Amino acid sequence: MTLHSDAGETLVKAGQCLGFQAGVGDGHRLINRGATPARYLVVGDRASPEFVTYPDIDLLLDGDPARGPRWLRKDGTPYPPEAQPKWGRPTK
Repeated sequence: MTLHSDAGETLVKAGQCLGFQAGVGDGHRLINRGATPARYLVVGDRASPEFVTYPDIDLLLDGDPARGPRWLRKDGTPYPPEAQPKWGRPTK
């Protein structure tokens, strides 16, 4: 598994733990370049309201609990439902 962050790419081995400070704009993702499926556990506090930006792509999540989560482009226009990510949706 490879961690891709603002610092570059880092090989991640089984059993390692990664941490990212809240409120720091360091976009990060895990990339599985191997032939077998990878499993990982994500832990967070899901602050409310949740507001997430994705610096590498034109996407942000406005998780205002009063009106429900909205996937938007960075200019504030909504993503059409068929183009919205299937991951990261808050659960009820």
